[in-house]
Amino acid sequence: MKSMKIYIPTRGRIASQKTWDRIPESLKPQTLLVCPPSEVNEHRSRDRNVLSCSVEGIAATRQWLVERTLASKSTKLCMTDDDHYFFRRENPSSPRLKVCIPSDIEEMFGRIELLLDKYPMVGVSARQGNDAFLALRYGSKYAYELEPGLCLNKKTCNLYGVRADILDKEKIRFDATPLMEDMHVSLSLIALGYDTALISEWVWNQPGSEPPEDAACIAIWNFRKTAPENWLRFTSRS
Repeated sequence: MKSMKIYIPTRGRIASQKTWDRIPESLKPQTLLVCPPSEVNEHRSRDRNVLSCSVEGIAATRQWLVERTLASKSTKLCMTDDDHYFFRRENPSSPRLKVCIPSDIEEMFGRIELLLDKYPMVGVSARQGNDAFLALRYGSKYAYELEPGLCLNKKTCNLYGVRADILDKEKIRFDATPLMEDMHVSLSLIALGYDTALISEWVWNQPGSEPPEDAACIAIWNFRKTAPENWLRFTSRS
């Protein structure tokens, strides 16, 4: 990797930082937890790099990070949830996964940064459903990979890089919607004719929800009740 920042938005998880703990030491200098001001000292006391953020809500936080990137004259940034485990296919054309070692994680983030030269949004696949991209799962009719380990225009969430300059140019904002903000951004890009990339050679996985996530899950579920009216405009693309 060159210089792309890796941001980990977090709140209420002082004692447990699964993603940070798995970031290789070589990437730690460019990786920052993004947390409320009240949590900064606790994280620093545990030798974590921290960026204090006073804005409320994940959508507003992501937009704040985009604007911060633009202000620093940079164009690329990566954001990841704070509770990830990382895996990689043993072979890009096979669904069998192995636990990532540090060099695998270094290569994953390097791949995100490289692909951002071509695509405005580059995500990493969730573990669930990863085999379906290869049409190897029962009921999967099509292989969706452009090349082994890479799909286009698939669901992108939780771990992805974006081009801040392109979002700014196209006036696409994470905070245009309070939740499901990554879906809004990816669909907005696709609606304008851009392709978004999803790396399927690597995957992220999460443990069971802890209390801070439970509240977020309830909020997302309630928000999804309005999904038809919120996302209908994206279905009219010719």
